[in-house]
Amino acid sequence: MIKKITTLLVGILFLLIPLQIRAMSPEEIFEWVKDRKQSIDYPMPKVYVYNDIEFNTIASELTLHFEPHNFYAFYCKGNILMRKDYEDKNLFFDEVLAHEMVHHIQQLREGDPFIDSLGIYDTRLIREWEARKIQKEFRKMFCE
Repeated sequence: MIKKITTLLVGILFLLIPLQIRAMSPEEIFEWVKDRKQSIDYPMPKVYVYNDIEFNTIASELTLHFEPHNFYAFYCKGNILMRKDYEDKNLFFDEVLAHEMVHHIQQLREGDPFIDSLGIYDTRLIREWEARKIQKEFRKMFCE
C-alpha cells in the first residue's frame, strides 16, 4: 500500500515538473502573438527587466497617471519594461509578456492610442481589452 502511494506521489510530482519549466522564450511568445494578431512582418520589441527600484523610477517618469507598484510591466514605443521579480521564467511572466507584445503590435499597426475630441472613442480602452483577451487565451493554452 505504501509503495503504491509513493509511486502515485512520484508520478504526480513528475507531471508537475514540466509545468514549472515549460516557460517559452520571448521570441516564441512573440511568434504566438503575431499569429493571433495576423501580423507577420513586425519586428520583435526589446524586452528590459529591472529590479523594483529601477522599474518604479522609470515607470513613474513614463506613466504619469499610474502608480508603478500597481503593475508588472508596460509597453513604451518598441520597448517592454518588466519587473525583475517576474523574470524567473515562470508562466505568469510569459503571460504578462504576451499582453505587452499585443500592445507592441497595436502600436506598429495603428500608431499612438488616442481619444477623440469628444472623449467618446478611446483607443486605449479598446487596446487594453484586446490585449487582455489574448492574454487570457495564452493563459488557457499554456498556463492552466
